[in-house]
Amino acid sequence: MKPIGALIALVLLIPLEPASAQTPGPVTLDLGMGLGAGVTTGTYRDNNAGFAVNALLTVRPIPLGDGRLIVSGEFAVQGAGPSEDNCIPHPEGGCVSRFPEFTSVSLLGGWETPGAGLRLSSGPGVARNYGDWRNYRLAWSARADLWTGTGGSPIGLTTSVRTMVIPSYDGALFASASFLLGLRIG
Repeated sequence: MKPIGALIALVLLIPLEPASAQTPGPVTLDLGMGLGAGVTTGTYRDNNAGFAVNALLTVRPIPLGDGRLIVSGEFAVQGAGPSEDNCIPHPEGGCVSRFPEFTSVSLLGGWETPGAGLRLSSGPGVARNYGDWRNYRLAWSARADLWTGTGGSPIGLTTSVRTMVIPSYDGALFASASFLLGLRIG
């Protein structure tokens, strides 16, 4: 069974309780994996969909209204699909490049509902294409995370939607979105 299939099976088999049954601690770690896809204004091959992984470390420092302000550090990888090595002629000469596989680090701020059942966050970051280790680009990430606590356990299940925009990578705008299933620890 593929990893994403195993995670979906796990989500379906565990009896879930509402998030209000448990509130996570002051620091949590979310680990997720799933699928993502990207779009660009540039000329690239159409292998723009692939595997996505994500880690999010969150501090819940300040109560605000019915919820809490949150600050998070995020590490994410957005893969691209397979591509053949044959040369597709580029309009400006040479060959059309593979769609980039981005790795990013972001600092996010946001808000969560009571019991941390829903988190909304956004913030700046830096991203780079796999193999292009010296050239970092500014990025902006935003995400929504749903959490379901499981009884008194410090581990719960998460469903996340994440987007990232890179305003300029080799002269083109890139945007990606990913859907992740995972765990919240804390």
